[in-house]
Amino acid sequence: MGGYPLPEFFTEGSFSDSGISDEGSEHEIGERQGRLAAIKRLVRQLEVGLSPDSKARLMMREKLSSAEEELKALQQRCRSLIVKTAAVSHPVLERIR
Repeated sequence: MGGYPLPEFFTEGSFSDSGISDEGSEHEIGERQGRLAAIKRLVRQLEVGLSPDSKARLMMREKLSSAEEELKALQQRCRSLIVKTAAVSHPVLERIR
């Protein structure tokens, strides 16, 4: 298959929901946000040359929407873990003092 090589932001990491090992850190979430923003810009640029009912355009939109939803879910899991960790850590710190 010819064409252009995929930019680094397409090939690093994943947007899969493979469990704990893929949840990532806050730093990784920031990196994913950056890659997603770059992909959004690229999609907007590509859409200019495509007809509104183009199959490629629809597929790009679906994949972008899916990636956005997965990132939102990852952010929510991360926030939840932070809250749970803080709730558990606080009583332990009080006992130490």
